[in-house]
Amino acid sequence: MRDSADYVSRAQLVAPVIDELHWHVATGGEVDRRRALRLLVEACHETGVTTLKALGHPDLAYLAAARANEAATLLDEPLTTAYAAYLRARAMPKGDWDRPLRIASAAADRLEPHSRSRDAGELYGMLHLTAALSAAAISRPTLAADHLAEARSVAVRLGERQNAFGTFGPTNVALWDIAIAMEHGDYGQAVSVSSGVVLGSMPNKERRAVFHADRGRAFAHLKGELPGAVTELRKAEHIAPQIIRNNPVVQETVLHLLGRPLSAALGREVRGMAARMGIPH
Repeated sequence: MRDSADYVSRAQLVAPVIDELHWHVATGGEVDRRRALRLLVEACHETGVTTLKALGHPDLAYLAAARANEAATLLDEPLTTAYAAYLRARAMPKGDWDRPLRIASAAADRLEPHSRSRDAGELYGMLHLTAALSAAAISRPTLAADHLAEARSVAVRLGERQNAFGTFGPTNVALWDIAIAMEHGDYGQAVSVSSGVVLGSMPNKERRAVFHADRGRAFAHLKGELPGAVTELRKAEHIAPQIIRNNPVVQETVLHLLGRPLSAALGREVRGMAARMGIPH
């Protein structure tokens, strides 16, 4: 279910898994206990940073990230510790971007000596992407560019791998580049970068949907591109309705479009999206 963007079904599957993993942590021998702790961190990722955030519960997402951090502390392994730090950075409320920047940067520095291996390298790259986005959000473009460049260098070295951590690879770095341009308010650059992205066979529906949503948000701020904005947002909603309809920045864009002069057909599309998002229109 990881690539499905069906968060409701995924939550129903992962909840009993988390219960069972806690049982193994409490009662298992040393080998089983450590394996269960590693899996518990991964399960908290699936239920917390992705599922709960996508369904509009950021407070519970942060709680899941905290539980992952507790499990990683018990393990005391470099890769799992960095993984838990990544989850904390991703789950933090977006009002204070300094904290995820500090957490992701420090975790990347600690993981760097181990980053030649495939799994550690992918996580190392994702930490730099997280730091880059956080730096962009607090208007530190040079720092954001440095973190993005490091992530891109790692992605080029490792290449594409469909089951990579966080779908990390050159394509995913490009998708984050679009998000970072959006944080800078450089909508033309976001569209320019997105025009060179070839999603190909990327299986993760969430990443595909966010790509189209970011393109739509960028088009919404460019003169003469309102039809493209509506088209891209509808594509995103069709691919992954649960995350797109619960996404605050997409909702803001739909509100923005409601106030713009649109053709009758486009107006119907936007009002339909607003209705499905619970936005008065």
